[in-house]
Amino acid sequence: MIKNRTLSRTTRHQKRRNNKRKLIFFSLLGIVFIIVLFSLIVFGNKDQNESDIAKEIQEETAEKPLNNDENDGKNEDDSEGIDEDYDLESDIDVQEVDSTDDNVIVAYTGNWDPIGTTQTGTTHSTDYSDGSADRVEIKRAVSAVTGISEDDMTEHWVGNDGEQKVIATVSSKSGEEIYRVYLSWIDNEGWQVTKVERIKNLEEQ
Repeated sequence: MIKNRTLSRTTRHQKRRNNKRKLIFFSLLGIVFIIVLFSLIVFGNKDQNESDIAKEIQEETAEKPLNNDENDGKNEDDSEGIDEDYDLESDIDVQEVDSTDDNVIVAYTGNWDPIGTTQTGTTHSTDYSDGSADRVEIKRAVSAVTGISEDDMTEHWVGNDGEQKVIATVSSKSGEEIYRVYLSWIDNEGWQVTKVERIKNLEEQ
Protein backbone atom coordinates (compact mmCIF):
# COMPACT_ATOMS: atom_id res chain seq x y z
CA MET A 1 0.00 0.00 0.00
CA ILE A 2 2.81 2.42 0.89
CA LYS A 3 4.62 1.50 -2.29
CA ASN A 4 1.59 2.40 -4.39
CA ARG A 5 1.29 5.80 -2.67
CA THR A 6 4.94 6.50 -3.32
CA LEU A 7 4.56 5.69 -7.00
CA SER A 8 1.45 7.86 -7.22
CA ARG A 9 3.29 10.84 -5.75
CA THR A 10 6.24 10.29 -8.05
CA THR A 11 3.95 10.11 -11.03
CA ARG A 12 2.16 13.33 -10.05
CA HIS A 13 5.51 15.06 -9.48
CA GLN A 14 6.76 14.02 -12.91
CA LYS A 15 3.52 15.20 -14.52
CA ARG A 16 3.86 18.58 -12.84
CA ARG A 17 7.46 18.85 -14.04
CA ASN A 18 6.44 17.90 -17.56
CA ASN A 19 3.61 20.41 -17.51
CA LYS A 20 5.93 23.09 -16.24
CA ARG A 21 8.42 22.35 -19.01
CA LYS A 22 5.68 22.45 -21.61
CA LEU A 23 4.43 25.76 -20.22
CA ILE A 24 7.91 27.28 -20.39
CA PHE A 25 8.45 25.93 -23.90
CA PHE A 26 5.17 27.28 -25.24
CA SER A 27 5.75 30.61 -23.49
CA LEU A 28 9.13 30.97 -25.14
CA LEU A 29 7.66 29.91 -28.45
CA GLY A 30 4.96 32.55 -28.07
CA ILE A 31 7.53 35.26 -27.30
CA VAL A 32 9.59 34.30 -30.37
CA PHE A 33 6.46 34.39 -32.51
CA ILE A 34 5.53 37.85 -31.23
CA ILE A 35 9.06 39.17 -31.92
CA VAL A 36 9.03 37.77 -35.46
CA LEU A 37 5.57 39.18 -36.12
CA PHE A 38 6.56 42.61 -34.78
CA SER A 39 9.70 42.62 -36.95
CA LEU A 40 7.72 41.76 -40.05
CA ILE A 41 5.26 44.57 -39.38
CA VAL A 42 7.93 47.22 -38.69
CA PHE A 43 10.34 46.36 -41.51
CA GLY A 44 7.52 45.64 -43.91
CA ASN A 45 6.12 49.14 -43.38
CA LYS A 46 9.61 50.64 -43.70
CA ASP A 47 10.21 48.95 -47.05
CA GLN A 48 6.78 50.06 -48.21
CA ASN A 49 7.45 53.68 -47.16
CA GLU A 50 10.80 53.71 -48.93
CA SER A 51 9.17 52.32 -52.04
CA ASP A 52 6.44 54.97 -51.90
CA ILE A 53 9.00 57.78 -51.42
CA ALA A 54 11.11 56.55 -54.33
CA LYS A 55 8.01 56.40 -56.51
CA GLU A 56 7.03 59.96 -55.55
CA ILE A 57 10.52 61.26 -56.38
CA GLN A 58 10.41 59.60 -59.78
CA GLU A 59 7.02 61.10 -60.51
CA GLU A 60 8.12 64.60 -59.45
CA THR A 61 11.28 64.35 -61.57
CA ALA A 62 9.24 63.32 -64.58
CA GLU A 63 6.80 66.19 -64.04
CA LYS A 64 9.52 68.84 -63.49
CA PRO A 65 12.27 68.58 -66.14
CA LEU A 66 15.21 70.97 -66.07
CA ASN A 67 14.30 74.42 -67.32
CA ASN A 68 17.24 75.73 -69.29
CA ASP A 69 15.65 79.15 -69.58
CA GLU A 70 15.61 79.51 -65.80
CA ASN A 71 19.27 78.47 -65.56
CA ASP A 72 20.24 80.95 -68.25
CA GLY A 73 18.48 83.69 -66.34
CA LYS A 74 20.38 82.82 -63.18
CA ASN A 75 23.71 83.05 -64.99
CA GLU A 76 22.74 86.43 -66.38
CA ASP A 77 21.88 87.68 -62.89
CA ASP A 78 25.26 86.55 -61.58
CA SER A 79 27.09 88.35 -64.38
CA GLU A 80 25.36 91.59 -63.49
CA GLY A 81 27.36 91.70 -60.23
CA ILE A 82 30.62 92.29 -62.14
CA ASP A 83 31.98 95.84 -61.87
CA GLU A 84 30.88 97.50 -65.11
CA ASP A 85 33.43 100.31 -64.67
CA TYR A 86 36.40 97.96 -64.95
CA ASP A 87 36.06 94.93 -67.18
CA LEU A 88 38.45 92.13 -66.14
CA GLU A 89 37.72 89.79 -69.04
CA SER A 90 39.62 86.55 -69.43
CA ASP A 91 40.95 87.61 -72.85
CA ILE A 92 43.18 90.33 -71.39
CA ASP A 93 46.69 89.72 -72.73
CA VAL A 94 49.08 89.63 -69.76
CA GLN A 95 52.76 89.13 -70.54
CA GLU A 96 55.72 88.67 -68.23
CA VAL A 97 58.53 91.15 -68.74
CA ASP A 98 62.16 91.19 -67.62
CA SER A 99 63.32 93.36 -64.73
CA THR A 100 66.80 94.36 -63.62
CA ASP A 101 65.58 95.14 -60.09
CA ASP A 102 66.67 92.40 -57.68
CA ASN A 103 63.70 93.27 -55.47
CA VAL A 104 61.23 92.27 -58.19
CA ILE A 105 59.87 88.73 -58.05
CA VAL A 106 57.91 89.01 -61.28
CA ALA A 107 56.84 91.84 -63.58
CA TYR A 108 54.10 91.82 -66.18
CA THR A 109 52.17 94.11 -68.50
CA GLY A 110 48.65 93.81 -69.84
CA ASN A 111 46.09 95.49 -72.04
CA TRP A 112 43.90 96.53 -69.10
CA ASP A 113 41.14 99.02 -69.75
CA PRO A 114 41.14 102.36 -67.94
CA ILE A 115 39.34 102.15 -64.61
CA GLY A 116 36.77 104.81 -65.46
CA THR A 117 36.41 108.17 -63.76
CA THR A 118 33.97 110.64 -62.31
CA GLN A 119 36.30 113.50 -63.25
CA THR A 120 35.40 115.76 -66.15
CA GLY A 121 37.17 118.54 -68.01
CA THR A 122 39.74 118.97 -70.74
CA THR A 123 42.74 119.21 -68.44
CA HIS A 124 43.71 116.91 -65.59
CA SER A 125 46.00 117.61 -62.67
CA THR A 126 46.59 114.68 -60.32
CA ASP A 127 45.44 115.30 -56.77
CA TYR A 128 47.50 113.13 -54.41
CA SER A 129 45.66 114.11 -51.22
CA ASP A 130 43.87 111.40 -49.26
CA GLY A 131 40.25 110.90 -50.26
CA SER A 132 40.57 112.72 -53.59
CA ALA A 133 38.96 111.32 -56.73
CA ASP A 134 42.39 110.44 -58.09
CA ARG A 135 43.43 108.52 -54.98
CA VAL A 136 40.09 106.65 -54.87
CA GLU A 137 40.28 105.69 -58.54
CA ILE A 138 43.98 104.74 -58.36
CA LYS A 139 43.29 102.45 -55.42
CA ARG A 140 40.40 100.84 -57.27
CA ALA A 141 42.57 100.19 -60.36
CA VAL A 142 45.41 98.76 -58.24
CA SER A 143 42.99 96.47 -56.40
CA ALA A 144 41.62 95.16 -59.69
CA VAL A 145 45.01 94.10 -61.11
CA THR A 146 46.64 92.81 -57.90
CA GLY A 147 43.66 91.01 -56.44
CA ILE A 148 44.11 92.73 -53.07
CA SER A 149 40.75 94.02 -51.91
CA GLU A 150 40.54 97.71 -51.09
CA ASP A 151 39.63 96.88 -47.48
CA ASP A 152 42.73 94.67 -47.14
CA MET A 153 45.09 97.09 -48.91
CA THR A 154 47.74 99.29 -47.32
CA GLU A 155 48.99 102.11 -49.57
CA HIS A 156 52.63 102.72 -48.70
CA TRP A 157 53.35 105.25 -51.40
CA VAL A 158 51.51 106.91 -54.28
CA GLY A 159 53.52 109.44 -56.27
CA ASN A 160 54.43 111.05 -59.55
CA ASP A 161 56.12 108.88 -62.17
CA GLY A 162 56.13 111.43 -64.97
CA GLU A 163 53.64 113.45 -67.01
CA GLN A 164 50.16 112.14 -66.13
CA LYS A 165 51.76 109.00 -64.71
CA VAL A 166 51.67 107.50 -61.22
CA ILE A 167 53.46 104.75 -59.38
CA ALA A 168 51.85 103.10 -56.33
CA THR A 169 53.41 100.72 -53.82
CA VAL A 170 50.85 98.67 -51.90
CA SER A 171 50.58 95.50 -49.86
CA SER A 172 48.02 93.30 -48.21
CA LYS A 173 47.59 94.08 -44.52
CA SER A 174 49.34 90.82 -43.66
CA GLY A 175 52.35 91.96 -45.68
CA GLU A 176 52.47 88.68 -47.60
CA GLU A 177 51.76 90.37 -50.94
CA ILE A 178 53.62 93.52 -52.01
CA TYR A 179 53.15 95.20 -55.38
CA ARG A 180 54.43 98.16 -57.33
CA VAL A 181 51.89 99.32 -59.89
CA TYR A 182 52.42 101.77 -62.73
CA LEU A 183 49.46 103.77 -64.08
CA SER A 184 48.83 106.38 -66.78
CA TRP A 185 45.98 108.89 -66.99
CA ILE A 186 43.66 108.63 -70.01
CA ASP A 187 41.47 111.69 -70.51
CA ASN A 188 37.77 111.08 -69.75
CA GLU A 189 38.51 107.36 -69.15
CA GLY A 190 40.53 107.37 -65.95
CA TRP A 191 43.63 105.63 -64.71
CA GLN A 192 45.00 102.76 -66.76
CA VAL A 193 47.44 100.22 -65.30
CA THR A 194 50.44 99.70 -67.60
CA LYS A 195 52.71 97.46 -65.54
CA VAL A 196 52.61 95.45 -62.32
CA GLU A 197 55.58 94.26 -60.29
CA ARG A 198 55.39 91.87 -57.38
CA ILE A 199 58.26 92.71 -55.08
CA LYS A 200 60.02 91.03 -52.16
CA ASN A 201 60.39 93.89 -49.70
CA LEU A 202 59.14 97.41 -49.20
CA GLU A 203 61.68 100.01 -50.22
CA GLU A 204 61.96 103.62 -49.13
CA GLN A 205 60.28 105.76 -51.71
